Amino acid sequence: MPEEGGKFRELDKLKSKSVNQQKRAAKASKASFIIVEEQGIEKTLYFFCEECLVNIKKKNKKRGQKEKKRKENLAKKVENHEKRIQTLEKEQRRAEETTETEQIQKKISITFSRN
Repeated sequence: MPEEGGKFRELDKLKSKSVNQQKRAAKASKASFIIVEEQGIEKTLYFFCEECLVNIKKKNKKRGQKEKKRKENLAKKVENHEKRIQTLEKEQRRAEETTETEQIQKKISITFSRN
């Protein structure tokens, strides 16, 4: 990717320089730059030609769309899970109510049979 004396500067030569010096070097060489990593205060800059930047932006856009879709699917799964839990709770309450009514009916039938 880097060419000697061409558009790009070698990253090894720029590593010891400050972020502002790296930016100036990128502008002087007419190369685009993006900040890829941030570790505390130290920032690592990587230099790319315009064509590579366009490809990177396309990939990032696709990655963002996939991430958004994944989050939507996860939200749907959570929602479905909550609905499932609610229906199970309703069924359990109905089952408890039916057993209670059956017990009451048995008691009523027992009292009527004694009379």
